[in-house]
Amino acid sequence: MGLTHVTTETLQNGTFINGTAAGTNSYTLTLTPALTAYAVGQQFNVLFTNENTATATLNINGLGAKAIKRNGSKATKAGDILSGQVFSLMYDGTDFQIVGRVTTDWSPTALSLGDGITNGATTSLNAGAGIYINFDAASDDELLYNVALDRNGVPYDGSDIIVELYWMKFGASGGTVKWELDYAFTNLGDDAYSAVDGTEVNDVNVTGLGNQELTSNSFAAISGPAGAKILQLTLRRNSTGAGADTYTGDAELYGFNLEK
Repeated sequence: MGLTHVTTETLQNGTFINGTAAGTNSYTLTLTPALTAYAVGQQFNVLFTNENTATATLNINGLGAKAIKRNGSKATKAGDILSGQVFSLMYDGTDFQIVGRVTTDWSPTALSLGDGITNGATTSLNAGAGIYINFDAASDDELLYNVALDRNGVPYDGSDIIVELYWMKFGASGGTVKWELDYAFTNLGDDAYSAVDGTEVNDVNVTGLGNQELTSNSFAAISGPAGAKILQLTLRRNSTGAGADTYTGDAELYGFNLEK
C-alpha cells in the first residue's frame, strides 16, 4: 500500500488551522496558503490581538464575515475575547462556534437549604439525609432567599433561570400540593433597573407518589434585567385559604436549585 502525500495546502483546508486575527470586533484572519472555502467541521486555533467591545465576527481570507458564537447560538458580547487570548473556533456551516465556555459567561448561584430563612417551616438535620425543611400541612410555610447574582465578577446577563425542587411527601396519601414561588430582581436601589415581580404556581398531584418517595419539580423559567444584583425568592406551600392544596400530609424539601 502506497503512502498518500499530504500537502501544506491540504492541511490548511483541513480541520486544525492556526493563525492570528487582526482588528477589533470585525476580525480578519489571513492564512498562507489561503483558505479556499469554508467547510463544516473546520477548526481554527486563533490568537486574537485585540479584545472585543461588541458582537464579534471573523473573516478568513476574504471568504466572508461569519458571526463568532459562544455556548452554541449566543452572540458574543464585550469582553468575551481578550487581548492575546487563543480560542479554538469550529465552523458549523453558518457561524464560528467557540469551543468550550468563555470567562464572561454568567452561571446561577449554588443554593444551600441551610442558607434560607424559614417562616413557619422547620429546618431539620438528619444524619442520613443532611438538612431538609419540613412544610407543615396546617399552615402556609415559607422559605426565603436573597441570592447574589454577581458571580465571580460576572454580572447577571438576563438569562432565564429555572427553579427546581427536590422533595418528598410525608404521611397521608392522595391530594395536591400547591407550591408557589414569588420572586423579584433588584439592583440595590439603582433606578437604572426596575424590579420584576411575579408568582409562579406549580400544582403537584401526589396521588401516585409513595410515602417518602423523593421527587422533583421545575418552575417555569423566570428572568430579570441584565445587571440585576439580587434575586429575591420566596417558596411557599399554600396550605390554607383560597386555592389551597388538598394534600393533608407534610412535604419535606431536600434540595432547591437554580439552573440556567
